[in-house]
Amino acid sequence: MWMKEKLDKSVMQGMISKTLKRTAVFLAADVEVDSKRQRQRKVTYPQLEERLFEWVLNFQNSGQLNGETLKAKAAKIASHLYPGETTLAFSSGWLHKFKKRHGIRQVVVHRESGSADIATIEEVLPELRQLVSSYALDDVFNVDETGLFFRMQASRFLATKQLEGKKVDKQRLTVVACANASGSEKLPL
Repeated sequence: MWMKEKLDKSVMQGMISKTLKRTAVFLAADVEVDSKRQRQRKVTYPQLEERLFEWVLNFQNSGQLNGETLKAKAAKIASHLYPGETTLAFSSGWLHKFKKRHGIRQVVVHRESGSADIATIEEVLPELRQLVSSYALDDVFNVDETGLFFRMQASRFLATKQLEGKKVDKQRLTVVACANASGSEKLPL
């Protein structure tokens, strides 16, 4: 019983009333959501953020997007949206936070996968599935090849100073992987 009285006294009526009054403000606020942060901040220029992110979504498939390109495009959009605004600075910190807010990250491009004709694949896929369905899974095999550069060193290092580059050893083995659809038979590499 004494715990209930102590609990009731620890939360004042005024605090509850203020919180309930500000609920609509909290729900309507356009804030950057990060569950690890206690204090959520509003985006200062939401129109800029929206247009820049739309541009990123359109541009990412057609070219090489990097931080400097993103900063330059942000400056160009800002000059159109906010003419005469001189306080906007697109620093590395701004870039890091923008990328974090929108889930933009550095990716490795796999060159050959972008060369596939997706429309043709989608057109032929149902026909191929029908053909394969007439066989037992033990009789359906998948084969793929890849290159193994067994003497090539890594291209990224940790160091205390800039290291000189060396000619890359490109001796290569072609590796073929093959297995059936049931997984019961896997041929050696």
